[in-house]
Amino acid sequence: MNTTKKPEYSLFIKQSDIDNVIQSSNDDKSTTYIILQNNELHSKYNAISRELAELTTQKDELEEYNDKLERGKSHIQGITKNQYMISQEKSKEISFHKDCNQYMFNNYLLQYLIHIPYNFLLMFSVFSIKFKIAIFILTYSICLNQMYDVYKYRKESLTGNKISEIKDELKILDKSNDYLYELIDNF
Repeated sequence: MNTTKKPEYSLFIKQSDIDNVIQSSNDDKSTTYIILQNNELHSKYNAISRELAELTTQKDELEEYNDKLERGKSHIQGITKNQYMISQEKSKEISFHKDCNQYMFNNYLLQYLIHIPYNFLLMFSVFSIKFKIAIFILTYSICLNQMYDVYKYRKESLTGNKISEIKDELKILDKSNDYLYELIDNF
């Protein structure tokens, strides 16, 4: 049978236990030095492990915060882009209505320029009543035709393709902005 004595290993937990083992040990100074260095390295390893865990937690928190900031930045860029596009569409709408109003103003001006002088001409003219009625009917038919053209133009401008496209685009942009505002509110 093998009667050799197996070496015993101990795990040192407290410094006083280490000091007792070192003092009671009959080993040489190098063994004592190795045990002290081992204990010191374990202490440093544990401290570094705790510090690494804290740094990892901080890094994860910062990465999560950075992701939120990136999403917020992209949402704000989306809102800014939508606001710019809304202003462009509003400019188109204003320009369109300005053109419509200018067209109607010109037509009304033309109607009055035709109608008023002929009415004065008819009142103070020496023509026969039949000729006056004919000129009166002619000028009013021209004015009524111009009024009808303005009515058709106005109706088309309010319901036509161009204004409908502008209003549809504005609705889409408003819905998109509502969605982006909701996302930002959820941060």
